[in-house]
Amino acid sequence: MNLELKFRGYSSKSNRWHYGFAFNPHLEVWHILHSDNDLPFKETQREALVAKSSIGQFTGFIDKKGNDIYKGDILKFDFHIKTYEVIWHDGAYYLRNGNQNTRLSTTSLSGYYVIGNVFENPEMLLVSQAIT
Repeated sequence: MNLELKFRGYSSKSNRWHYGFAFNPHLEVWHILHSDNDLPFKETQREALVAKSSIGQFTGFIDKKGNDIYKGDILKFDFHIKTYEVIWHDGAYYLRNGNQNTRLSTTSLSGYYVIGNVFENPEMLLVSQAIT
């Protein structure tokens, strides 16, 4: 696991995700400080207002397709119907399906891949829970 301290948040103004450092100068307003290109960060940093409910921290894990996994992502396992939400609980990241939690580890992620997130695709969890 390579824990890089980064966050993502969704901006309804730009209709896209921003990745970088999250901060909240006001209790209800969250911002992501980010860079849109490969130039040095301090020269190109920008600030984006994002929805508080959309903010997720990078878990340090990568899915089987090479995508970063963030808190709030929805994962699926090869050949399974169930979907799993990435949550933070008791100081660790877990995959949750209904009442079942499985702690994230590099071995537990073999075969898992990101299919969405709870901010944009909450229905993906509801369908899976109805099946179980």
